[in-house]
Amino acid sequence: LGNSSNNIIDDCFLRNENLNINIIRETGGITQNNLIHDNIISSGYAGISMVNNGLSTSGGNIISQNVIMQNGQEIGFGIYMKFDSTQVTNNIFWDNNIALNLVGESKSSIISNNSFYQNKRTLVVGQNSSDNAFINNTLSENHTEYIKIRETENTVVFNNSIINYSELRNIVINFTDSDLDISENYWGTSSEEIIQELIYDNDDSPLYGSLTFMPFSEFIDTVNPMAPVYNVKKQKVGNNLKVCWNSNQEKDLKSYRLYFGDFKEYSFSSYLDDIVDTVIYLPQNFDIEDDIAITAIDSLASNMYLLDGHESPFAFAVAYPYAGEDTTVCNDINAYDVIGSTAPFSFDYLKWETNGDGAFNNENLVAPQYFFGNNDILNGGVTLIMTAVVNEINYQDSLKINILKYPEAYAGNDTIILLEDEYYAINSFAQDYDSIRWRSLGDGTFDTATVMNPVYTPGLLDNENGTATLIINAYSRCGLVSDSINLIIEPYYSLQGRLLDVDFQPYPGNIIAMRLNEDNKAIANQMQETQIDGKFKFDKIRGGKYYIYGVPDTNNLENYVPVYYPDKLNWNNSYLIDVQYNTYDLDVLIRSVDYILPEGDGIISGSVSSTNSKYYNEDIYCQPWFENGINSLCTEGSSNITIFLYNSDRSKLLDYTLSDWQGNFYFNNLPYGSYTLIAEKASYNSFASDLISLNQENKIEDNLILEFTENDVLFKSISDPTENNNLIELYPNPVSDILYISSEHIIQEISIYNDMGVKIYELKDINRNLLNLETNSFKKGFYMIYVTTSKSMVMKKVIFT
Repeated sequence: LGNSSNNIIDDCFLRNENLNINIIRETGGITQNNLIHDNIISSGYAGISMVNNGLSTSGGNIISQNVIMQNGQEIGFGIYMKFDSTQVTNNIFWDNNIALNLVGESKSSIISNNSFYQNKRTLVVGQNSSDNAFINNTLSENHTEYIKIRETENTVVFNNSIINYSELRNIVINFTDSDLDISENYWGTSSEEIIQELIYDNDDSPLYGSLTFMPFSEFIDTVNPMAPVYNVKKQKVGNNLKVCWNSNQEKDLKSYRLYFGDFKEYSFSSYLDDIVDTVIYLPQNFDIEDDIAITAIDSLASNMYLLDGHESPFAFAVAYPYAGEDTTVCNDINAYDVIGSTAPFSFDYLKWETNGDGAFNNENLVAPQYFFGNNDILNGGVTLIMTAVVNEINYQDSLKINILKYPEAYAGNDTIILLEDEYYAINSFAQDYDSIRWRSLGDGTFDTATVMNPVYTPGLLDNENGTATLIINAYSRCGLVSDSINLIIEPYYSLQGRLLDVDFQPYPGNIIAMRLNEDNKAIANQMQETQIDGKFKFDKIRGGKYYIYGVPDTNNLENYVPVYYPDKLNWNNSYLIDVQYNTYDLDVLIRSVDYILPEGDGIISGSVSSTNSKYYNEDIYCQPWFENGINSLCTEGSSNITIFLYNSDRSKLLDYTLSDWQGNFYFNNLPYGSYTLIAEKASYNSFASDLISLNQENKIEDNLILEFTENDVLFKSISDPTENNNLIELYPNPVSDILYISSEHIIQEISIYNDMGVKIYELKDINRNLLNLETNSFKKGFYMIYVTTSKSMVMKKVIFT
């Protein structure tokens, strides 16, 4: 006390209830060059108390390589320093109330290379304690604030590792009205937003100065003490003791040590060295109650524990329950028996929870049974969480149950390819498998037999036989599933010709080959743009019967319209070509409109509803026919459907158009008058629209929808009320002798149109609710009957047999 210098306190174990080491300098005294080194200092109100009551400075004292632990209880300190020019270096501050408190006369001291671990509060920089430097320290898992700053004058906070594993905020606090630079520290994150949440300064209160943390270190300085290992758990797994922890982030990390045996005076009797994993299983002679600690060491650490910063403080393993190993089951079981779970220590309460929708038979058992819920199976797994509650603290472990579905495999529909072609299995599908294997019953080869969508090249025997069977096998630990596809290999032919105008001159356009299928329905098979000389050639085309459709651009100045070979507007009037050999010299003769209209200001427009019909080949119809547009076709309706514009009685063809990328169609600049529309699509029966009249009062008709049914394509008005349609009854349908037409309202007239849209019958001035119509004189086929009543006009389709 008072006048004490050149003292050494070394290799002592100090445990007092009040002050373990008390250094006081009275007025006129000299207290300097004292060394406090390599001691265990614990359990006091203050581990070390240094107070300067004199008027002049003194210093040169060193506090180094001590373990200062469990001091202060609720109000005390690890070190209480009211002193100057002191070096505090390479110490471990563990489990103290306030680890280091600098007040008053604490000036010109260096606090460096210390580890501050699991203290309630860490560093307090008191008022008037100026010119102090806090450099290369490691602060980890402290319970509240890490650094509280009440003095900024020449205070240096630099190159420290500030590691916050918890959800603490405001761990570095500026309680002064001055700014302070705290850059170049490591915060355990590269997020500026997160670091800002760890700081309390001017951004949080205008009463305080700012803390400048940019730039910050993205990596731990290897000069700093090794950080304590985090989240060390010990669990009983069968007869073994499992110890696991989180890996350290230092670049110079070499390995870990596991300490066990008698723990006394911050030392263990035994250890295991050179552990490189973060999980270790100890043999059955270890018990869950044993003291076990883990340290991290760098490449310069010695074979014994030294307080030089190259080995981290002891991180003691905490007993946790063990839920069991993650596992995998198949989805044909209803419940899972939890096995291997343990909680071999005293707990206040134990419970199981699930993140799924299943249920336990008893959630408070150590090893319950879990019944899967529907969502567990749909989600392909569930996590079960085991919680042991000790002194209101939850200790949790979990296991993941992966629920596997049985594999599924689909090879695709039976498919036809042409001789010398490869088969691309783009429609094959598999899921919930561990592996796939394709095989062929023929002699061909797969490019890769272990993928879902391989390419198959038929062999010589495949081509000779005209067929090959391909089999997909999908394997998983739950089983095997197979599916097959029959590959039919057909010969191919060449089909060629020219697209000519009315003067037999070459004309540009597109040629579509439409092949009849087994149901005698024509489906677009291939499309080709003609050459400059009007020629087209399909080099490889299947045998069969074809319609050949020639389509000029809708903007052609010659007013040409599409035709089927040789020169027909409608598919069911055209010539059907039977391709059983190479076919040459097919001349498709483009037709022109019958009459060129003068320009007017009338418009007829509408839209084509989307069709999912098997007769509508989207691969051809949903691509641009005449220009490379930026839009995707068939987005809102069917594209490239041919629509003809006729005069009122369909005696004159006036124009044509194709539905656009959205399925819309337009006829613009029409003179006033009456018009009829009819659509053309191979395989469909076409029915003409109602009469469309354009005049001064009705310049635009834009409420038309072209609708596809299974076999028909017909126009209807958006404004046609369905309820009015239901007020008309036609029976029987189909009809052979007499058709009965009844209505709730007075029937005034009827009109009958054939499947070409031509009016073939009309009856006016009926004026009654029921009409008997003899049908013997009509040919067999489809007809449209328009019934006009005193309230509305509706359309009905009927079949005459």
